[in-house]
Amino acid sequence: MFEQSLLEGESGEHVIWNLLMKSKDVRSVVDVRQDRNFQEMDIDFLVENGERQFTPIEVKTDFKAQDTGNIVYEISTSGHLGCFEKTKARYIYYYVPGDKTAYMIDVKAMRTYIHEVRPEEKQMGDKSTGFLLPIRDLIDAKVIKRVHKGVM
Repeated sequence: MFEQSLLEGESGEHVIWNLLMKSKDVRSVVDVRQDRNFQEMDIDFLVENGERQFTPIEVKTDFKAQDTGNIVYEISTSGHLGCFEKTKARYIYYYVPGDKTAYMIDVKAMRTYIHEVRPEEKQMGDKSTGFLLPIRDLIDAKVIKRVHKGVM
């Protein structure tokens, strides 16, 4: 089960890597997934813009969001902080393969949104707790900064 999740996550990371590399605003993308320091910060890529500034990016892949219409915000997983809680990334690219859509989520805006809205905490699988957040609400609240359709 865990190995399958890793493979699914890697497939999403590959899709987002290609999306970023094709972007006219991106000068380069540095893959830091194997670097232990970046792993501890939950950062997958460093994206360099035209001004040679680097932005840390995390990638999440969700195979159910096309059916639920929700983004999963994990607070904790098996006693550890969830990605949205611990990442030092500036953005999380949340990839939904079922509808070939990637959502660029501003991590700071997401944390502010959670603090202000105070959604109901839920028990999830794999000893996880978190929130189910409607994608439409996150777009309206400008937590999702960009929607990329047709990515695969």
